[in-house]
Amino acid sequence: MSPLRNVARIVENQVQTWGQAERKRAEQGATARVPRPITISREYGALGAALGRIVSERLAFGFWDQEILQAIAKESGAREAILASLDERKRGYIDDLVEGATGRDRFSEGEFVRHLFRLVQTIAAHGSAVIIGRGANLILGPSASFRVRTVCPLEDRVRRLAAAQGLGDATARAEITRVDAERAAFVRRNFGEEVGDASSYDVVINTGTLSLEAAAELVIGAYRAQFR
Repeated sequence: MSPLRNVARIVENQVQTWGQAERKRAEQGATARVPRPITISREYGALGAALGRIVSERLAFGFWDQEILQAIAKESGAREAILASLDERKRGYIDDLVEGATGRDRFSEGEFVRHLFRLVQTIAAHGSAVIIGRGANLILGPSASFRVRTVCPLEDRVRRLAAAQGLGDATARAEITRVDAERAAFVRRNFGEEVGDASSYDVVINTGTLSLEAAAELVIGAYRAQFR
C-alpha cells in the first residue's frame, strides 16, 4: 500500500472512531463527558511511546505518535520526510526553511507548529487519545489533558539503546544526548518552557525502576482517579 493511501486509511479510521464515540455519547445523553486525552512526554530511551501504546490499548484510546506527522502531511500537502526533519528537532531559528516541502518553495517550523496546534486541539476535542511528545501537554494544559512524563537513568538508557540498535556505548550516549537536547530546544523555542520541569506533568514515571506493565497500571489508575 502506498504511503498516501496509508495516511488516508489512518485518518479515515480515526474519523470513524470519533463518529462512533459521538453517537455513543448522544445515546447516553448530553451530560456524557468526552474522555480527556493523555499526553506523554519522554526522555529519549525512556520508553514513553511503548508505555503510551500499552495505555492506549488498555483504555481503547487512539494512539498518536508518527500518526501526527502523517495527519499533518495530509492536511498541509507536505511530504512526511520533510515534516520529520522539523519534528521536535533543534533549529537555528523558528523559520529555518526547508526547500521543496509542498510543491511551494518552502515549509517552516512555524508553519509545522501551527498545524500541530490545530491537530492536537482537534484530537483533544474528540478525546479518548494518547498523544506522544511534541509539547502536547503544553498545548492542552492541565485542565484539558492528563500529563505524563517518562524518565530513566542515563546509563540504563544507554544500555537499552545500544542493545536495541547494535551501537557502542559511546555512540548510544551521544545519540541520547543529541535527541534530548533537540526535544528540549523544540519545547523551549515554541512554548517557552523547560521540558524537564516536573510541574508541567501530573505523573512522572521512572522506567528504570518500573516495568512497562507497572507503569501502565500507575498511569491508568491515576488517570481514572483524576477523571472519574
